[in-house]
Amino acid sequence: MDVVNPVQSDADLPPVPTSQPELPDRPLPPVLRRQEAETFVPAGPEPDPDPWVDDEDGEFQPLRIPAMEEEPYIRLAYLNAVYGNVYGKESWETATLHLQNQLNVLDLAGRLPIHPRPARSL
Repeated sequence: MDVVNPVQSDADLPPVPTSQPELPDRPLPPVLRRQEAETFVPAGPEPDPDPWVDDEDGEFQPLRIPAMEEEPYIRLAYLNAVYGNVYGKESWETATLHLQNQLNVLDLAGRLPIHPRPARSL
């Protein structure tokens, strides 16, 4: 019985082509064609201006968050109420009651602002 060696030497392998196969000359689809650097093709229609960010004069306006215009002690009362609701697992009613209590204490101390009037619920 003859033993066949499955490993062949390099001489036994067929030659490997060294050149690339010829491809037919067909035009590329528009998506793959090279475009000039100055050419810009928009992906969609122009978005509507955002009234919170875009200014009609063309000047950049920073994002205005009404709650950030409150006094620091009012923001702290809001933060405590949200913190109690989310992390303290207080109900919405309980967290709102705590917020109202903090605002009542500030009112008694004469520190509750008239404008902007603080929100009294979550």
